[in-house]
Amino acid sequence: MNNIKAVIFDLGGVLLNLDLSQAITNMQALGVDKTMMSNNIIDPYQTGDISSDNFVSHIMSFCKSGTDRQQIIDAWNSCLLDIPEYKLQYILQLRERGFKTYLLSNTNHIHWQHIVRTNFPRPVTDYFDALYLSQEMHLAKPDKAIYAEVLSSIGLRAEECLFLDDTAENIQVAASMGIKTYLSPVRFDWRKDISTLVCLV
Repeated sequence: MNNIKAVIFDLGGVLLNLDLSQAITNMQALGVDKTMMSNNIIDPYQTGDISSDNFVSHIMSFCKSGTDRQQIIDAWNSCLLDIPEYKLQYILQLRERGFKTYLLSNTNHIHWQHIVRTNFPRPVTDYFDALYLSQEMHLAKPDKAIYAEVLSSIGLRAEECLFLDDTAENIQVAASMGIKTYLSPVRFDWRKDISTLVCLV
């Protein structure tokens, strides 16, 4: 018997199409080699431990003379493509059928502001009961603590939640905590699979 009451969605790769190579190319055009974009700056930015101003200033220190902050922001955002409309409509369908829907994403302020502005035709709260963003939680997947905090906030048992992600490690950690999981290929139409898992027929 199905007991799933909530579906937790990852953002990039599951909902949002990405092209990381585009951002690398555009950063290189500004003079920033990909080795300069180390996890030492990206990771603390994703967990909200450094500000957007500090992040952009760090990147600017590697750029060609004359590069302005907006060029860096545009290059950083250029990996963000689209969210297919059918995926957003499916989330609304889940909500209409009584399921809670949540977003759990490793993201950052600049990306998130761009995504909200360009990829959601309706307010984000129309699609999700709550948002769990690494930049606001000061935690990131696959840390067990982020899943524990989400479960505590949602108020459901782990086995009552289905989590979609495109990264195997994130899925493995969530599954180890009892959360039902679905490893999604990137740019994949997972609607049929999810409908089967939650018995949405």
